[in-house]
Amino acid sequence: MKKLFLLSLSLFTVAISCNGQISFDTTYHENLNVDGSQFGYEYKYFLTNNAVDPADTVFQWTITYKIKQKDWYDAVIVPLNSYSEPIDTYDFHLASDSEWFARLEFSNFTTLGYGRMTLKVTSKLHPNIWDTATLVIQTRNPVSIEQPNEFDFDVYPNPVSDYLNVKSEPGATYKLTNMLGNSVYEGTLYQRNNVLDVSDCTSGVYYLKVRKDNSSKVVKVLVGSR
Repeated sequence: MKKLFLLSLSLFTVAISCNGQISFDTTYHENLNVDGSQFGYEYKYFLTNNAVDPADTVFQWTITYKIKQKDWYDAVIVPLNSYSEPIDTYDFHLASDSEWFARLEFSNFTTLGYGRMTLKVTSKLHPNIWDTATLVIQTRNPVSIEQPNEFDFDVYPNPVSDYLNVKSEPGATYKLTNMLGNSVYEGTLYQRNNVLDVSDCTSGVYYLKVRKDNSSKVVKVLVGSR
């Protein structure tokens, strides 16, 4: 009877383990020679849901480990969800037999240093199904000679829902990028006090980079719902 019980338990465990599978194409990426003069470094891990159970489409992601320079930004993007400087656990949907990507990023390299971040994705339906991806970087090249705080610069309100006030020296150029690194708006600030209309932007995290001569500064902008 004891042997039959153990056999039944083993079969039950195998049945659960085979009921779904979430996996990254790469579980570890390391670059110890990142150009510190660049704004950031990112790596995409392709995430596949090979679930046998068609209901196994809801997953949780969480950052299980993170170390970085205190002035660096870090970001995570998973299906239909992005977060800057993540500290909590979030749910997302990924249909069975489909693939998306999870992106880990460190950015705003105003100081040289080391960064390591591990992302864990777990099935909500079958918590024993999970996988992790780790990004490790080291900025070794000299940081750009640009001094981020050399010129007068201010952004408000932040968070913003419609109009973003940008105070800067006339003639500075700007670029607003989303979490994917895509440019949303860019141009020249012709006056000391400028207004950018961000009402068409989807709620989320953006980065505004302003450059004047050999100086630049990057500010994280939170666009909220109206």
